[in-house]
Amino acid sequence: MKVIECQEELIKRYSYLYNNKEFILAMCIRYKKDIKYYKQKLKDDKYCLKIMKRLKHNSQADVDYCKKMIAYMESEIIHDNEMKDAQEPYLCADVDNDIISTYERFLFTDKNMEDTVLYKHIEMIKNEKVMHDGICAMIADVDKRRKRNLILRNMPTFTVWKILTYVRNKNLDNGLVLNALDKYYNLDRYMLTHHNWESGYGLTTSEYFMDCELEAFPKGYITAGDCHSMIISRYQKNGIEAEDEFCDYDKVIPIDNVTDNFISTLACMSMLSENVKEDLYKKLEHPYTKMFTM
Repeated sequence: MKVIECQEELIKRYSYLYNNKEFILAMCIRYKKDIKYYKQKLKDDKYCLKIMKRLKHNSQADVDYCKKMIAYMESEIIHDNEMKDAQEPYLCADVDNDIISTYERFLFTDKNMEDTVLYKHIEMIKNEKVMHDGICAMIADVDKRRKRNLILRNMPTFTVWKILTYVRNKNLDNGLVLNALDKYYNLDRYMLTHHNWESGYGLTTSEYFMDCELEAFPKGYITAGDCHSMIISRYQKNGIEAEDEFCDYDKVIPIDNVTDNFISTLACMSMLSENVKEDLYKKLEHPYTKMFTM
């Protein structure tokens, strides 16, 4: 496949993922309970606060943050005691391989995008009112639950990044897939921050030290300390979901089995130019940055 054709196909498929990310990720929503996690975390946070007060070396901001987490955990446990049989919706990290394979085939197949199982599934949902309304309700339920979290309320719940990471986690030793995914990740970094990054999933060394660019990510989610290399993800985890990691180090993984197909061309080509990414940014209806509470 020619590089220019590959670039056009990348933009087309990314745009479809972006415009339908909620419906695509809804395939990973399950209703579960995770109260054991909250009870253990409450115990850990209370112990941490006790040590903070005893040592008196922590800033007031750290102490206040710990107190907020304790209050949040207590509210979750009270909520559970009031609704013993209640299950809540989660965007599960552990999903069937069939779902991930469906994502993977959409991203990399040589077929037309419209011929993929994922495309046909999403279009069917949009054209079936009962199914459409039911899935929209699930999506709204996930957003409502996550907004109770002091940190996650500032984050977009449904991202292309998360779709890509389902596929990435299944292919951590596959250089061809990882390098091809980086072209999608690089596009999504631009949509997330409206800044032109060199990187895909992992930040380059120079990017990792650019504090001003990292500020483009949601405050409260990523903070940089006095030492710029100290980047801390401060989201409140649970035992079911896995949050997006935007600030991992770049790792070079060799590409094997290169052929003249879409995934090989995608893996070997350069990132899209800033002009191309800016044109796409303007075309998308709701850039991520508008979703962030800064």
